[in-house]
Amino acid sequence: LHLTLRFFPRGAEPDITILKANLPTFISPCPAFDLTLKGAGLFTKGSQGGVLWAGLESIPSPLQELQKALEKWARHLGFATDPRDFNPHVTLARYRAEQESESLRLLEALNRKGTIEGNMKVKEFALMKRGQVNPECIYHDLALYQLPA
Repeated sequence: LHLTLRFFPRGAEPDITILKANLPTFISPCPAFDLTLKGAGLFTKGSQGGVLWAGLESIPSPLQELQKALEKWARHLGFATDPRDFNPHVTLARYRAEQESESLRLLEALNRKGTIEGNMKVKEFALMKRGQVNPECIYHDLALYQLPA
């Protein structure tokens, strides 16, 4: 499971190294926080497959502040502003294009059972790199950061 705070362009490793070194500085005021999951959906990307996700009942203030701080640092390091609005959701699974009908059936089953609901404590976050091992998308943690209790 993961919740994406921001995407960075591929090929930006030197800048990512600087960001990685500075992350502890700007996350230190952000405490651990609770997320309340509510609802589920699919982001479909046609021939690229898609994502099964769980929504949030609301966006906690620490999550908003963490995302804003990350965006500010990214701009400071020369990255362009992310053109997408921050739309927090928890990625539950990725699927290939040929699995879309199965993913739709799973989503319908979740919705028949009253959808996804629950609470989770966010105590850490990771700087991750997405890789591709055909045809699978894989993620690697580049750094892991603990949020103060």
